[in-house]
Amino acid sequence: MSSSVLQSVTSQNKAVKKLGLGGYNSDFFDWEEVWYPVFYVEDLDKSQPTRFTLLEQDIVLWWDKHEQMWRAFVDQCPHRLAPLSEGRINQDGRLECPYHGWAFSGTGQCEVIPQQKERGKAEISQRACVNSLPTKIAQGLLFVYPGQAENAAQTKVPIVDALEEDPDGWICLNTFRDLPYDALTL
Repeated sequence: MSSSVLQSVTSQNKAVKKLGLGGYNSDFFDWEEVWYPVFYVEDLDKSQPTRFTLLEQDIVLWWDKHEQMWRAFVDQCPHRLAPLSEGRINQDGRLECPYHGWAFSGTGQCEVIPQQKERGKAEISQRACVNSLPTKIAQGLLFVYPGQAENAAQTKVPIVDALEEDPDGWICLNTFRDLPYDALTL
Protein backbone atom coordinates (compact mmCIF):
# COMPACT_ATOMS: atom_id res chain seq x y z
CA MET A 1 0.00 0.00 0.00
CA SER A 2 1.45 3.37 -0.97
CA SER A 3 2.05 6.01 1.68
CA SER A 4 -0.39 8.48 0.07
CA VAL A 5 -3.21 5.91 0.20
CA LEU A 6 -2.33 5.06 3.80
CA GLN A 7 -2.38 8.77 4.75
CA SER A 8 -5.77 9.17 3.07
CA VAL A 9 -7.26 6.22 4.98
CA THR A 10 -5.74 7.46 8.24
CA SER A 11 -7.15 10.98 7.78
CA GLN A 12 -10.61 9.57 6.99
CA ASN A 13 -10.53 7.49 10.19
CA LYS A 14 -9.57 10.58 12.20
CA ALA A 15 -12.48 12.49 10.67
CA VAL A 16 -14.89 9.78 11.79
CA LYS A 17 -13.49 9.90 15.34
CA LYS A 18 -13.86 13.70 15.46
CA LEU A 19 -17.43 13.42 14.25
CA GLY A 20 -18.26 11.16 17.18
CA LEU A 21 -17.55 14.00 19.62
CA GLY A 22 -20.72 15.88 18.77
CA GLY A 23 -20.54 16.63 15.08
CA TYR A 24 -18.29 19.67 15.06
CA ASN A 25 -15.92 18.70 12.29
CA SER A 26 -14.70 21.53 10.08
CA ASP A 27 -14.97 19.35 6.96
CA PHE A 28 -18.36 17.78 7.63
CA PHE A 29 -21.47 18.79 9.55
CA ASP A 30 -23.66 15.94 10.73
CA TRP A 31 -27.16 17.36 11.21
CA GLU A 32 -28.07 14.64 13.69
CA GLU A 33 -25.21 15.37 16.09
CA VAL A 34 -26.63 18.62 17.49
CA TRP A 35 -29.37 19.60 19.95
CA TYR A 36 -32.67 20.90 18.53
CA PRO A 37 -35.32 22.92 20.39
CA VAL A 38 -38.60 21.17 19.65
CA PHE A 39 -41.23 22.60 22.01
CA TYR A 40 -41.85 25.19 24.70
CA VAL A 41 -42.14 23.18 27.90
CA GLU A 42 -45.14 25.24 29.01
CA ASP A 43 -47.04 24.12 25.89
CA LEU A 44 -46.55 20.39 26.49
CA ASP A 45 -49.27 18.34 28.20
CA LYS A 46 -47.91 15.91 30.79
CA SER A 47 -51.01 13.73 30.56
CA GLN A 48 -50.68 12.75 26.90
CA PRO A 49 -47.99 12.03 24.29
CA THR A 50 -47.15 14.69 21.69
CA ARG A 51 -46.05 14.02 18.13
CA PHE A 52 -43.24 16.05 16.54
CA THR A 53 -41.25 15.66 13.33
CA LEU A 54 -37.51 16.37 13.51
CA LEU A 55 -35.26 15.95 10.48
CA GLU A 56 -37.99 13.96 8.70
CA GLN A 57 -38.22 11.55 11.63
CA ASP A 58 -41.41 11.30 13.67
CA ILE A 59 -40.79 11.39 17.41
CA VAL A 60 -43.09 11.27 20.40
CA LEU A 61 -42.57 13.51 23.43
CA TRP A 62 -44.01 12.41 26.76
CA TRP A 63 -43.67 13.01 30.49
CA ASP A 64 -41.97 10.24 32.47
CA LYS A 65 -43.50 10.60 35.93
CA HIS A 66 -41.04 8.11 37.48
CA GLU A 67 -37.96 10.13 36.50
CA GLN A 68 -39.79 13.48 36.46
CA MET A 69 -38.48 14.39 33.03
CA TRP A 70 -39.56 14.72 29.41
CA ARG A 71 -38.71 11.81 27.15
CA ALA A 72 -38.41 11.53 23.37
CA PHE A 73 -38.82 8.25 21.49
CA VAL A 74 -38.85 7.39 17.83
CA ASP A 75 -42.60 7.38 17.15
CA GLN A 76 -42.82 3.71 16.27
CA CYS A 77 -43.75 0.70 18.35
CA PRO A 78 -41.26 -2.12 17.72
CA HIS A 79 -44.09 -4.65 17.53
CA ARG A 80 -46.26 -3.49 14.60
CA LEU A 81 -44.76 -0.03 13.93
CA ALA A 82 -47.85 1.78 15.22
CA PRO A 83 -47.29 5.45 16.12
CA LEU A 84 -46.77 5.70 19.87
CA SER A 85 -47.95 9.32 19.75
CA GLU A 86 -51.48 7.98 19.21
CA GLY A 87 -51.20 5.93 22.40
CA ARG A 88 -51.51 7.10 25.98
CA ILE A 89 -49.62 7.41 29.22
CA ASN A 90 -51.10 4.62 31.33
CA GLN A 91 -51.90 4.58 35.07
CA ASP A 92 -48.38 3.28 35.81
CA GLY A 93 -46.80 6.27 34.04
CA ARG A 94 -45.57 4.30 31.04
CA LEU A 95 -46.06 5.14 27.37
CA GLU A 96 -48.55 2.64 25.98
CA CYS A 97 -48.92 1.66 22.33
CA PRO A 98 -52.45 2.14 20.94
CA TYR A 99 -52.36 -1.05 18.90
CA HIS A 100 -51.66 -3.94 21.30
CA GLY A 101 -50.98 -2.14 24.57
CA TRP A 102 -47.24 -2.69 24.87
CA ALA A 103 -46.00 -0.31 27.58
CA PHE A 104 -42.55 1.32 27.69
CA SER A 105 -40.53 2.89 30.49
CA GLY A 106 -38.64 6.15 30.04
CA THR A 107 -35.50 4.34 28.92
CA GLY A 108 -37.35 2.72 26.01
CA GLN A 109 -37.42 -0.70 27.68
CA CYS A 110 -40.64 -2.66 27.14
CA GLU A 111 -42.19 -3.31 30.55
CA VAL A 112 -45.56 -4.88 29.67
CA ILE A 113 -46.81 -7.08 26.84
CA PRO A 114 -50.46 -7.88 27.66
CA GLN A 115 -50.79 -10.72 25.13
CA GLN A 116 -47.90 -12.88 26.27
CA LYS A 117 -48.41 -16.04 28.28
CA GLU A 118 -47.86 -16.12 32.01
CA ARG A 119 -44.18 -15.98 32.96
CA GLY A 120 -43.33 -14.94 29.42
CA LYS A 121 -40.18 -12.89 29.02
CA ALA A 122 -40.60 -11.36 25.58
CA GLU A 123 -40.33 -7.83 26.97
CA ILE A 124 -36.68 -8.34 27.95
CA SER A 125 -35.64 -8.76 24.32
CA GLN A 126 -33.73 -5.85 22.77
CA ARG A 127 -36.11 -6.12 19.81
CA ALA A 128 -38.94 -5.05 22.13
CA CYS A 129 -37.24 -1.73 22.99
CA VAL A 130 -38.05 1.68 21.56
CA ASN A 131 -35.25 3.97 20.42
CA SER A 132 -34.99 6.68 23.09
CA LEU A 133 -33.46 10.09 22.30
CA PRO A 134 -31.69 12.29 24.88
CA THR A 135 -33.59 15.37 26.08
CA LYS A 136 -32.69 18.52 28.02
CA ILE A 137 -34.58 21.58 29.17
CA ALA A 138 -32.94 24.98 28.78
CA GLN A 139 -34.44 28.47 28.71
CA GLY A 140 -37.97 27.07 28.78
CA LEU A 141 -37.42 24.89 25.72
CA LEU A 142 -37.31 21.12 25.38
CA PHE A 143 -34.26 20.10 23.35
CA VAL A 144 -33.86 16.72 21.64
CA TYR A 145 -30.61 15.15 20.43
CA PRO A 146 -31.32 12.87 17.43
CA GLY A 147 -27.74 11.62 17.02
CA GLN A 148 -25.75 9.02 18.91
CA ALA A 149 -26.86 9.18 22.54
CA GLU A 150 -23.31 8.90 23.89
CA ASN A 151 -22.37 12.16 22.12
CA ALA A 152 -25.18 14.19 23.67
CA ALA A 153 -23.34 14.98 26.91
CA GLN A 154 -20.35 16.29 24.94
CA THR A 155 -22.41 18.61 22.74
CA LYS A 156 -23.37 22.10 23.86
CA VAL A 157 -27.06 23.00 23.93
CA PRO A 158 -27.53 26.10 21.71
CA ILE A 159 -28.83 28.65 24.19
CA VAL A 160 -28.72 32.44 24.21
CA ASP A 161 -25.90 33.22 26.65
CA ALA A 162 -27.13 36.77 27.34
CA LEU A 163 -30.33 35.34 28.84
CA GLU A 164 -28.30 33.20 31.23
CA GLU A 165 -26.01 36.07 32.28
CA ASP A 166 -28.77 38.61 32.98
CA PRO A 167 -32.21 36.94 33.00
CA ASP A 168 -33.91 39.95 34.62
CA GLY A 169 -32.67 42.29 31.90
CA TRP A 170 -34.71 40.59 29.19
CA ILE A 171 -38.35 40.03 28.36
CA CYS A 172 -38.94 36.80 26.47
CA LEU A 173 -42.07 36.17 24.45
CA ASN A 174 -42.66 32.56 23.55
CA THR A 175 -44.00 32.19 20.04
CA PHE A 176 -44.11 29.19 17.77
CA ARG A 177 -45.04 28.87 14.15
CA ASP A 178 -44.90 25.62 12.23
CA LEU A 179 -43.79 26.28 8.67
CA PRO A 180 -43.88 23.06 6.69
CA TYR A 181 -41.38 23.52 3.88
CA ASP A 182 -38.47 21.74 2.28
CA ALA A 183 -35.52 22.57 0.04
CA LEU A 184 -37.80 23.08 -2.96
CA THR A 185 -39.60 25.93 -1.17
CA LEU A 186 -36.38 27.86 -0.71
